[in-house]
Order: sequence, then structure tokens, then C-alpha cells
Amino acid sequence: MGRVDEQNVLRMIFGLAFMRPLLQATDTDIDLGVVVLMDSNTQARLWCQECESKVDGKIIQKLKSTKVLNYQAGVHMLKDGDNVEDIKDFLMKCEFLPTLVVSGILPFFLREDSYVFRIRNAGSISAFSEEYKAFREFVIENVGFVKKSILQYLNEENLHNSNEYSDKYSDKYPAFRVLDVIGYIWELYYANNCSEASAENFCKAYMADISEIVKGFDDYSDYCDIEEEISSLIWNFLMEHVDVVVSNVDNVSGHAYEAMKVDKAILYDEEFYYFPERLIKEIAQPLMETMAIGELKKMLKDQGIIVCNGQGYTIKKRFTTMSGYCGRMRAIKVQKTMLSFQDNLMLEDFLE
Repeated sequence: MGRVDEQNVLRMIFGLAFMRPLLQATDTDIDLGVVVLMDSNTQARLWCQECESKVDGKIIQKLKSTKVLNYQAGVHMLKDGDNVEDIKDFLMKCEFLPTLVVSGILPFFLREDSYVFRIRNAGSISAFSEEYKAFREFVIENVGFVKKSILQYLNEENLHNSNEYSDKYSDKYPAFRVLDVIGYIWELYYANNCSEASAENFCKAYMADISEIVKGFDDYSDYCDIEEEISSLIWNFLMEHVDVVVSNVDNVSGHAYEAMKVDKAILYDEEFYYFPERLIKEIAQPLMETMAIGELKKMLKDQGIIVCNGQGYTIKKRFTTMSGYCGRMRAIKVQKTMLSFQDNLMLEDFLE
């Protein structure tokens, strides 16, 4: 799945929540709530708080006590003690938009037939909130026009038929249809409050993002050959980023030592590579479109690609520079045998 604009993701989620009563009145409702996947508990908590304070979100602490207005997103952060059946019942509610926030690893029962939206920046709601308020005001002031426009849009089969998900026989059609309609309302908003050109530009970008998101719904349930994926990503990244330095852990050059300060150095010994965590995150960006960093680390650990001490995923590796200075580098320890290149060349053979 390609990278999407998080502002468009927010337009989808909160446009859908606010517009849900009107969508139901035009027989265009979504069949299930949404799941928001974030990297950490801290980010997830902050996002929930931002939802309640800056847009029409309402935090739900107890799944069986959901006092939420029909235009709000009912936001619940998944907890260890939550009952699976209660979660499924929650996502089926139609009185508001159920919004389940998951941090770290997406549970197996949510991988099939769920509408999962990836959010990485909890603070993105701040940038979105003013525009959302203007959009909300536009819909309220023009509710008759908006409802009539939705009906006309649907009756004239104006869904973007060039998209593979616009086929009524596609199992992704219901989600595509409702997100398309939400985009159309945002397009009306831009045309009336900005310009036709702004509306047209928005529509092109939004439709591209819908395609990526709907396609991504299946990616969460697909098996990933993590060894092959991470090896390919590392090699491709290093071929494109000549500023990354590879150096022997017992003989770190001055150039490599400077690169270490900005997380652009990979150290190695006979058995392992030592990657800065930030560099691994940068390399693995394509994988992180459909998984959080915590899940990626767990997969790498479970398959023996990285070696960890205790419960954590990083280690402190001792290194020595050419000038005799000794230090420690916090790193992710990767098995060298997992990253063989053509003709069995290793990173140091090819790049050092």
C-alpha cells in the first residue's frame, strides 16, 4: 500500500462520522465501524484526546456504555481486557460511527473484514480541526442542498467508475461507495468555499488515497514473508542512499563515527549487523503502511532476524574507532545471514 495523506484519512473518518445521519437518510450508510492503527499507546491516547477536544469525537471507556451523539465518532482505545465479542458488537453499532483505536499490533480477529486506517501522527488532528469546523458549518447551513446533491450523485451513477472498487460486485464496493460520497461532499465544500480548481485538485488526490486505503484493507490479512521483504527493503534503500556508511565495529572510521551521530551508520562484526533504530524505521516505511513499528519488531524477533536481550528489541553495542575511542551504540542486532545479496555478497563487501 502506498503512502496516503493523513489529512484525507481524517476527512474520511470524521466526514463519515458527522455525515452518518445524512448518509443513512440517503441509504448510503457504511456497514461497519472503523479501526485506527497507531504505533504506540502514548500516540493512541493522545489521538483519542485530540478527537474529543478538537473534532466531534467522544471517548468511550466502557464498551457497554456508549452515550454518543449520532454525528460523533465514538472512540474506544482497545484494552487487553476487552472481550472480542463486545468489540465486534461495538463495531456493528449504527447510532454513531464506532472508532476503535489500536496501538502496536493489530489483533488477528481484526485483520479480516475490517476497515483499518493507518494513523502515524497523533497531532495531525490539530492541523485538521479548523477545516473540519468550516466543513461542518457548510453542511449544517446547506443540509438540504447537500442531501439533494448526494441523491443526485448516486442516481446519476457518478461514482468514479475508472476505479476497480466501483464495481458493484466487488466485496470492497460498500466501503468504496461511502468513502467516495464523503469525498464528493468535501469536493462541494471546496467548490463553494475555495474555488473549482481547489475542488478538482482535492478530488484527484482524495480518490487516489481511497484506492490505496481500500486496497490496504486486504493487506492487513495477507501473509508477509518478512525475511524477504526486509532484506529487499534494506538493499534498495542502501542503493538509493549513498550517505549511509557501513563500518567494522572494531575499526570505526572518522567518517563512520560522524555518520553514527545522525543514525546513518551500520556497524558489523563476523555474525551481525547493528542498525540504528531510526534507520530501520526509515528503511521499513513501506511495511509500516500496514503495520505499526511494534508489530514489525515482533515479527523480526519471532523469525530470528533480529537478536534481542530480554524483553526489549534494542541492545547496546560496544564499538572502537580508529583513533582508539570506545563507545556504545544503541542498535537493532540483525543476523547477517538474513541479508545475503547476489553472489552471496554481504553489505560490507558491496558498500564499505
